[in-house]
Amino acid sequence: MLKKIILSLSIFITILTFKVEASSYYNLQSERITNYESIITVREDAYIDVEERITVNALGIDIRRGIYREIPTDYTSGVFNYNVDLKVKKVTRDGEEIIPLVEKRANGYYIEMAEPGIYIDHGLHTFVFTYEMGPMVGFFDGFDEIYQNITGNDWAFTIDKVKATVIIPAKLSEDELRIAGYIGTMDEKGQDFTVETYQEGNATYVEFTSTRALYSQEGMSVAVGFPKNIVTEPSLQSKVIRYLMSSWLALLLILGIFLIGGYYVIAWFLFGRDPKGKTVYPRYDLGKHLDPMLARVIDRMEYDPKVIVSGLVDLAVKGLIKIDEKEKGNYKITTTNKPLPADLPEGEVKLYKSMFRIKEAFLDEDQKKVLVELAAEHPFLMDLIGEEAETKSFTLKQGYSYRTYSVNKKIKDMYEKKMSKYFEVNRRFLILPIIFIILETILLMAITNDEMIFPVIFWNGIISVFVFTALLPGLRNFPDAPVTSKISTIFLGLFLTPFFIIGAFLFFESGQMIAITALFAQLAIIFVLQPIMKARTTEGRKLQDEIDGFKMFLNTTEPNKLKVLYPDLPLNLSTYEKFLPFCIGLGLEKLWSEKFAQAFDLKDLDTSPSWYHGTYFSSSSFTSSFSSSISSSISSSSSAPGSSSGSGGGGGSGGGGGGGGGGGV
Repeated sequence: MLKKIILSLSIFITILTFKVEASSYYNLQSERITNYESIITVREDAYIDVEERITVNALGIDIRRGIYREIPTDYTSGVFNYNVDLKVKKVTRDGEEIIPLVEKRANGYYIEMAEPGIYIDHGLHTFVFTYEMGPMVGFFDGFDEIYQNITGNDWAFTIDKVKATVIIPAKLSEDELRIAGYIGTMDEKGQDFTVETYQEGNATYVEFTSTRALYSQEGMSVAVGFPKNIVTEPSLQSKVIRYLMSSWLALLLILGIFLIGGYYVIAWFLFGRDPKGKTVYPRYDLGKHLDPMLARVIDRMEYDPKVIVSGLVDLAVKGLIKIDEKEKGNYKITTTNKPLPADLPEGEVKLYKSMFRIKEAFLDEDQKKVLVELAAEHPFLMDLIGEEAETKSFTLKQGYSYRTYSVNKKIKDMYEKKMSKYFEVNRRFLILPIIFIILETILLMAITNDEMIFPVIFWNGIISVFVFTALLPGLRNFPDAPVTSKISTIFLGLFLTPFFIIGAFLFFESGQMIAITALFAQLAIIFVLQPIMKARTTEGRKLQDEIDGFKMFLNTTEPNKLKVLYPDLPLNLSTYEKFLPFCIGLGLEKLWSEKFAQAFDLKDLDTSPSWYHGTYFSSSSFTSSFSSSISSSISSSSSAPGSSSGSGGGGGSGGGGGGGGGGGV
């Protein structure tokens, strides 16, 4: 029996010895940190002195010349940045002092513990890294605390053992301490460690020792709270100065918001105001020099597809075209073949020819020249390119159409050439703010050295373009937009949602949220204020006075007083039709229809005009639905497709000051 016991014991010891030797052999066959010791001495000025003793097994894979540490020093406290100081005191490798490479990186420091061109032998090496850092003590109601990430969570190696010793400069009992620790990946609350407290001299030692290995991306954080008045809390003045010094760049960019806003206020006061006009009074007799298309361009100080809508209705009212609604949103425009009146406004002449005259509608300038030369030899071609050669119809439909695109472009080009006669866009005032923002962005990236700055600005900048140029205009016009436009706006919003989420993630991952927010606030100010820099010329102001008088006539007159105040105004459908194109151009078509529906015989207004064929005609619905549908058709063809406590249990691994990580070099 005794022999069996001895034999079993021998086998057990042999297996145990083999297992230990195998484990040691495995550990020596992989690059790893075999021991990580950190001694943190809390100073009375709230700084800490740190000594890290890191023993590594180097095999020339990642660890060839030595190791490096990354220690964050730039934090976000509330809405402002808060930076702490870090001073490297000494680095030794196997007892021999070496000169480390110290670089300021995005949110902290990179310390390379290696010598250029010198490779270390394979095997165990111990690096001792001493530095001071602070202020690192947190000050809370009833207690102060040191909350420190000992190892950092960014090591690529396994750490076999971690030991952290926090030294408080006072003799304290265990009951006077608030002790907590966390092991694991970021925010994990693993408790795989032991804690021991003891006093030596006038200091209290709190010693944390891990009970398992820490693997890649795992770390240890410790927190020790202690009574107040052991460490001197920085004065309010020094805190404010540190906040300001830490956030000076963000404050500078916030100042940029006021600079750009002030710039636009001054520029508007000097250059963005219209000349003083005459007294405006209600009027319905607009001068012959004003047509619906030009009236819209002058009133809005820009071109948009509704300029064409007002022109189409005016051509129809004058008997030059007929409008046939084939199906909802699709319209066939047919010429009546009547000769164009000599006094037809320039914009309507251009619109008519762009739709029906073959030479104008289908040929560009180079093609016209070639065909004219060919027509000299082949006269029959004149039937195609002659000034009077026409096509009979023009179709406006939802979706892209080259003919619609061509018509829209020709009319737009014509009015953009004429705009300077009536108003100044003043785009030159956009140059300085854009240059200013570009310089701020370069300064932000250069000084912070934050690799997240460019992705955040680029990604969110692209999204902002879609928001300001497509989504916001779509939402602004959403109530009166046709169904297809509403669906497009909803789809765009849903499509942009994941991009918003990614942009928000990048934004919160950056260390310069205030500065980046200030940049985009400046862009928003430009987007809002640049349009008000448009200013009418003397001629434009004169015509705008007439337009304002017509708008006053529509807005201030009660329907039942139209007959009394304007006895010379014919009370029939012709009057309604005569002013309808102007009302469409000025965005008052719904108001015009409602007033006439109340002031005149409703049955008369609900009779389809001779120039319109289609579904049931109602004056109150036709004007808005027709103009929005055609605007949508033209728009769709306007371009070719193509800070917290950790000792109370609220912390986690990765929390606290210090941290970062490291690797081999």
